[in-house]
Parts: sequence; C-alpha cells; structure tokens
Amino acid sequence: MGRNGVDLSCDEVVRLVSDYLEGVLTHAEAARFEAHIVMCDGCAAYLDQMRETIRLVGELPETSVPDATWNRLRSVFRDWKQSGPQQSSSSSTLTDTAES
Repeated sequence: MGRNGVDLSCDEVVRLVSDYLEGVLTHAEAARFEAHIVMCDGCAAYLDQMRETIRLVGELPETSVPDATWNRLRSVFRDWKQSGPQQSSSSSTLTDTAES
C-alpha cells in the first residue's frame, strides 16, 4: 500500500493491531487502520487471527498456566511492546519455559 498519509504499510498494521483491538487509537488512526484492512487480505487475516487468539486465551482458566510461564510471557510481551516486533527466538524461549 502507498505511503500517502492515508494508507498504512503492513508492518505498521502489525505494530498497531494491539492498540486497535484495545480501542486506544485515535479516530483518524483507527480509520487508516480499517482502510488498510479492507484492502489487504493478509492483514485482515492477521487481525482475525489476533481476535481468535484473544478469544481462546480468554477461555483458559488461569490455573492452567504455571506462574513462571505467565511471568515469562508478561516479560516477553513488555519487551516486545517497548522494542516492537522483531524476528527473534522469543517464541522458542516461551516454548522452553512452558515445557519446563
């Protein structure tokens, strides 16, 4: 998509998806986000996957996830929010922790 001040790139949509789902984007930002989603099948699918993930995680009883895993997940998410999504081995770290 173009960068004419109205459209967002797919990378920008990925960075904004949490804020969009939490309802913290400004009206203008949300409109730009939604305009991209309408035109981009890949980002629309990503948004649907995020919504489904949130729904499924919400169904998990808290006791089914060990405290150490929750703490690691919170830490990884906090670091991700501060630095932005990157290609890293964070997912394997979470898997390693979950399997412990």
